[in-house]
Amino acid sequence: LERERQRINLQLQLAHRHRQQGERSSCERVLVELLALHPSQADGLNALAYLWAEDGRRLEEALKLQEQALEQRPFSGAYQDTMGWIHYRRGDLEQALSHLHRAVDLLPFEPEILEHLADLLQTLGRAEEALEHQRRAARIREIRSPSAP
Repeated sequence: LERERQRINLQLQLAHRHRQQGERSSCERVLVELLALHPSQADGLNALAYLWAEDGRRLEEALKLQEQALEQRPFSGAYQDTMGWIHYRRGDLEQALSHLHRAVDLLPFEPEILEHLADLLQTLGRAEEALEHQRRAARIREIRSPSAP
């Protein structure tokens, strides 16, 4: 059982590395292989759903995957963010707003989530609120990796 957990973690790390390097098809392949062996693995479901949402494709499938992930971890800010981003990309803006607010409540210092909320607020015509969240995200990024003087 421990070896299987390690193997799953390695696959998730490999998928993440592929995504960081812009190798999206390799990332997708690794995640699909992982889910073929472990169809209810929550982190794999979330990662594949987020990849598809980022790309704006297979959004109905992404929604189903993310529903399964959220059944397992409803209080995960990252999972709520993914669901919000899926709804945003589908044009379900009120659903997106609900999930992204939940995500920010759960992970208030995660810049990417704040930026997602800002993007949505901008789309909704709430520019002042969007700017506030963008600034907050920028401040957090600056604190985490200050630029050299």
